[in-house]
Amino acid sequence: MAEIFDIKHEVDLSEYTSTVTDSGDLSQSAPGLASTSGKMQALIDDATLIYGEKTFTQFTSDSFRYRFYIDPNAISMNAGDEFVIAQIRKDTGWRSEVTLAFASGVYKVRAGLRNDASGSDFTSYYTITDASHCVEVLCVRASSNVANDAEITLWLDDVQQENLGGIDWYDLSKPNNARLGVLQFLVAVSTSGTIYLDEYVLRDDSTQIGCTVSSSSSSSSSSSLSSSSSSSSSSSSSSSSSSNSSSSSSSSLSISTSTSSSSSSSSSISIPPIKDTLNLMYIEQVTFRAPYSLSLVGGDDDRLSIFLKQRGLPSI
Repeated sequence: MAEIFDIKHEVDLSEYTSTVTDSGDLSQSAPGLASTSGKMQALIDDATLIYGEKTFTQFTSDSFRYRFYIDPNAISMNAGDEFVIAQIRKDTGWRSEVTLAFASGVYKVRAGLRNDASGSDFTSYYTITDASHCVEVLCVRASSNVANDAEITLWLDDVQQENLGGIDWYDLSKPNNARLGVLQFLVAVSTSGTIYLDEYVLRDDSTQIGCTVSSSSSSSSSSSLSSSSSSSSSSSSSSSSSSNSSSSSSSSLSISTSTSSSSSSSSSISIPPIKDTLNLMYIEQVTFRAPYSLSLVGGDDDRLSIFLKQRGLPSI
């Protein structure tokens, strides 16, 4: 049980076993969507499918998990448009996939799992903003050929959206390849523009992959934080370490930095009060330049530990 691949798109698309580029419509560009310096970009200007494919030895495990980043990049889609952006496959047939759709003026994603009856079981649609988002999917095989207890779980930006169970997936053969790109148009093609995809990871077990933290090569004398919610609202940080006076029962995340370990001067910034643990997980990008310290003003340390662990940051 291990990581099968981790495709970062740092330089080009050579990490894939093969690619279909349609004369350059599929390419690599900078910067990356999260912690890398590059990404995949897919230009949709006709009905030609474009993608990278990675082959691997067929799974023996009873679960698999995959994660990637997507930025719709203001792509033009009509209401009802939908196409597949990621698939885990066995030869020419898919086993799990994620689609991007457009409805009610917003972008949406959903995840699906193929079943033994050659049908499909899909989660509901979940809204994403026109920005970079981390999508993660876990697929678990049924316990027997009559159990019908397979399941699929979808996360967006490290927040679980849905766990769909009661699925009949046991006899269908296990995956041996994966694709990322523009894989199938589910309605007549009216979509146009360029979408960005990045950091495609696959594991042959149920171990959480999680979202990554953006890196920076800037000097160590400052820190920055950006946050967004699923409703596409954003808030700017102020240079105050106090909690919001309008909600005394909530907590705020305070980040303090100093220019050097021996310096007595320091600064801190805070975000608006966090009303619950899930809202804390909506903080998508955090860049720290040591030395730094974090604390939850009026909150509890368990929530801070979750925040640090999810993003691979050292505990304090």
